[in-house]
Amino acid sequence: MNLPNVLIADDDRISFVVLKKVLGESCITTYAKDGQTALKLISKQKFDLVLLDIMMPGMNGYEVCERIKANEQTKKVPVIFISTLSSKEDEGRALRVGGLDLIQKPTLVDKISTSMFQTRVNNAMQVGVLTQSQIALLTAKDAAERASLAKSSFLASMSHDIRTPLNAIGPNARNIMDETADDKTLADIHEMAAEIYDAANGLNRMLSDLLDISKIESGKMRFRMEEIDLFELAENTAKMFERWASETDQTIEINKPLFDLLIIGDREKIGRIFQNLLSNAIKFNTSGEKIEITFSEEDLNGSSGIKISVRDHGRGIPPKELALIFERYQQLSRMQPSGGTGLGLDLAKGFVEGHNGTIHAKNHPDGGAIFIVWLPMDQKLQYKGGIES
Repeated sequence: MNLPNVLIADDDRISFVVLKKVLGESCITTYAKDGQTALKLISKQKFDLVLLDIMMPGMNGYEVCERIKANEQTKKVPVIFISTLSSKEDEGRALRVGGLDLIQKPTLVDKISTSMFQTRVNNAMQVGVLTQSQIALLTAKDAAERASLAKSSFLASMSHDIRTPLNAIGPNARNIMDETADDKTLADIHEMAAEIYDAANGLNRMLSDLLDISKIESGKMRFRMEEIDLFELAENTAKMFERWASETDQTIEINKPLFDLLIIGDREKIGRIFQNLLSNAIKFNTSGEKIEITFSEEDLNGSSGIKISVRDHGRGIPPKELALIFERYQQLSRMQPSGGTGLGLDLAKGFVEGHNGTIHAKNHPDGGAIFIVWLPMDQKLQYKGGIES
């Protein structure tokens, strides 16, 4: 049985030795110290696979691959990039120039990376070259991912720019409200300032939604853990929504349990969970009805936690939409009259899951919807995730 012939191009000979060791006796390996040497060897000798390092002096791996694919005699030889680079951009470029895969360089001490490397190299030698339709599909996928990242970057920039003037409008409106609160002759000014303040806060929440979605999509959301009193946080959040709720004669009731509601979590993110669930409840509650927030202790999968329930007394959620209620960009009947970004529930889900918690919705037998959040009591006092938000 003839063993496959593999060309390894890498300016680091130690890497070649490691790769040769990892591949073992499954193939015959030939070493090229740079891109020019690799092109000379492949023009004179038949290879079943080329393993290319990306960062090489003189001619990098991408250029070598392009030349291999431009040559009628060598274009069908499968090429795999091996590198310490592993971003989506690197993977996309590797595919665009004709590479079959981009694999992290394995280490002899890491058995998992070694096993994965062997499997992907063996698959490459069996599959051979990608069809044109496969290349087109992968190229389109890469373009879509890059467009998504560009959109996330744009949303983040736009949100920051718009928030700057809002930071002046909101606090100043608040100051006017405070100054005119006890003067009946200035009641109209007080009312107008209150409307400006509410509008600025609403727009700020919308911008926060957009900014946080961009962070979640780009994997840059971070959680700062500290000890939090959930009841205190719920009370403070409810006060923010009292004025809005009172416009339709709604009230917010928070049932305080006998046990402590102390957990470890990100105060700002959990506050946003309360805000988004309360906002949703007020929008879809029946005028004159109450919104109830209740707490209970509950163990889930062996972990102690707190269950938070937010119930409204509105028309409930259409059964066919229950499974989609937390999906991003879904156009649901429950969301149509609400205004805003429509991302509040999706963000609440992201924040809950960032705390290793769960969230779901259901309809109450007596009417209305209930949103149920479960959060574990024990979390590490540290940052989680990407860059600090």
